[in-house]
Amino acid sequence: IVLRAGRLRESDRAVAQFAPAHYNLANTLESHTLLEEAIAEYQQAIQCDSNYYEPHNNLGGVLQAQGKVKEAQASYRQALALNPNAAQTHSNLLFCLNYTDDLPADNPQPASTCRDRQGKQTTTSNFYA
Repeated sequence: IVLRAGRLRESDRAVAQFAPAHYNLANTLESHTLLEEAIAEYQQAIQCDSNYYEPHNNLGGVLQAQGKVKEAQASYRQALALNPNAAQTHSNLLFCLNYTDDLPADNPQPASTCRDRQGKQTTTSNFYA
């Protein structure tokens, strides 16, 4: 992988069919906020190995960050279908389920607001603290 002008490129075409390499590249792209490129690499990792649950989980995170809540939830659910014991993915899905774009117009709540275990309203930034 070579970093040039803020863009990451594959340096070896042999990587094309290697799911972990696509997954690692996607993680690197995501860390550089190149989200569209990260999505493409997570999807490539999934295409290479559809039973590899980690790309499904991380793809959900990128989609959620882009506000694509329904797609993110589907990605988290696919990850859980592959690895039902993945605690972090359960947490990610639960967190994502707090977001919706079909709130009632008469009682809208900001997507960044949810309730803690005692029912007290809190922001998502401190919900898991």
